Amino acid sequence: MREYVFFNKNKLNVLDIPRICFNYAYYESLFLAIFSFINGIVPLVSLMAISSFIDSVSSIYYGNSSYSSFYFSLILIIFCLLYSSMYSIFIDNLDIRFKNRISENLGVDLIEIIASLKYKYFEDGDSLDLLSRVSHEPELNLSKAYIDLLKAISLFIKIIGIMVILFVKIPMATIIIGLLSFPTFILADKAGKINYKANIEKEIYQRRVTYFTKLLRGRFFANERNIFKFSTYINNQWYKNYNLSRKIKLKAHIKWLIGSEVTGLLTSFLITSVILILLNTLKDGKIGLGLFISVVNSIISMIPDLSWQLPEYVESLSNSVSYINDLSKLFDLEKDFSYISLPSSNNVKIKNIEFKNVSFKYPNTKDYIIRNLSLRMEGSKSYAFVGKNGSGKSTIIKLLTGMYDDYVGEILINGVSIKNYKADEIKSMFSVVYQDYSRYDISLRENIEVGNIENINERSNEQRLLEIIEKLELSDLISRLSSGIDTPLGKLEQDGVDISGGQWQKLAIARSLINNRPIRILDEPSSALDPFSEKALYEIFNKENKDKLTILISHRLASTVFSDKIFVLDGGKLVEEGDFKSLLGKDGLYQTMFNKQKQWYKDEK
Repeated sequence: MREYVFFNKNKLNVLDIPRICFNYAYYESLFLAIFSFINGIVPLVSLMAISSFIDSVSSIYYGNSSYSSFYFSLILIIFCLLYSSMYSIFIDNLDIRFKNRISENLGVDLIEIIASLKYKYFEDGDSLDLLSRVSHEPELNLSKAYIDLLKAISLFIKIIGIMVILFVKIPMATIIIGLLSFPTFILADKAGKINYKANIEKEIYQRRVTYFTKLLRGRFFANERNIFKFSTYINNQWYKNYNLSRKIKLKAHIKWLIGSEVTGLLTSFLITSVILILLNTLKDGKIGLGLFISVVNSIISMIPDLSWQLPEYVESLSNSVSYINDLSKLFDLEKDFSYISLPSSNNVKIKNIEFKNVSFKYPNTKDYIIRNLSLRMEGSKSYAFVGKNGSGKSTIIKLLTGMYDDYVGEILINGVSIKNYKADEIKSMFSVVYQDYSRYDISLRENIEVGNIENINERSNEQRLLEIIEKLELSDLISRLSSGIDTPLGKLEQDGVDISGGQWQKLAIARSLINNRPIRILDEPSSALDPFSEKALYEIFNKENKDKLTILISHRLASTVFSDKIFVLDGGKLVEEGDFKSLLGKDGLYQTMFNKQKQWYKDEK
């Protein structure tokens, strides 16, 4: 397990930006810091060189010195000009290398962290907003934070240098500039916090904008958009949320703009006052003409620095500190790095699974979806969970496979709490076909073989792969594809093809069969299949899983005839259990549901 010690503080600050950057891109961060420091010193060297040059030229003009007196100053001026012209080239090149290194290292860590997060965070709106903010172009956010920090330090060195020079000659001018800078920092810091808060507020609407964009552009929604003619409605929803997001950001920007304009006017007025003070000092002979011209030129150049650049850097840094604190929150979420490991190679023989007085409610909800549930399943037998929508059937599977662990009671596998198993051990036990199964835009072969990821692309499994394809009647489909089993599916590749919903579902089922896990779970596995294909599927499963424990979740009660035991749930409670015949013989919920479904089939006829 990797330790991210640089995120272990309760709250991060601006000094943590270089700490994090040096961790991910040490040499690039170091050289950027060196060049930025030099960039802060160069204006001071240039100021002193120009001052000396002007005084030397003036002295030569009045015949008080020779030409050799200004050569050194001229060389320094030329050096400063050359460095200033080359600086942007050095910085741009380093910046690109820096972003690439941050993307390469931090990007990998972010993927690792997100893949290791507890499942509950992916069903929580606040966590999803956090993920969206943090994972969006992290290399740009972090590199901008570091570059802006270095620019602010470089500018600070320049300002301090000029203030030191002024302080020697004119202490009052130094005090005025110092007083000027303080409110600028305060206003800019406040603006940064307002901006980031606005980003958090608008993220709620931005996530909706992204979703509605997917509805409007996604090919999977094109048919229904055309049939039901709801594109205009979705477009209006998109515009509504986009407009709310835009207004929040605009309001924050206007506040920043007003503050910047006020600061700019104040800066211009005070610097004009400083120049007037310098004129009096020049008149009194306290400073020379060269120093006067150089300092005035530097002070004038500080107007945009203090009015715009400094507030912009401070605001950006305040924004960046909020970002890295969000980054820290993400790294601090509960995670288990064994989630991203391959399934354990230990072959566990399942003797039994037992729920003991299990109750569970989803995070941030009040009502229990599972209530005091107790049941037992034996290895090498088949079980079915049935009940009305919301009775807790799929939640049981989430608990059993370790997606949630904050339940009350005990869930035991072979007498051991599932909390005592590592994630890779849990993976090695279960093979699941979910109701909302995934469709991967990769080859048909890979769509199946990812179910046995630890042995993917091993041709020794080719025979098993072909057997499953034949049993699930996918051979005809493959024979019609241009590249056979290696044909890419979906529209990611130029030659990718679409297949029917039933064929996608069969691929999901094939994915669960390709491995040798001891527990097979099917959550509504036949929703896209016709009755004949459904019957054939269960017959295949019975034959394939004679030595395994299988769990079926289904709304079609006729499919449960194959199960050794059926658990009937109602309101999160176990209300009945038994085999198909015994439950039909009871005057209970199962019989009522079965008779109602039987009537549906009669009505259809």
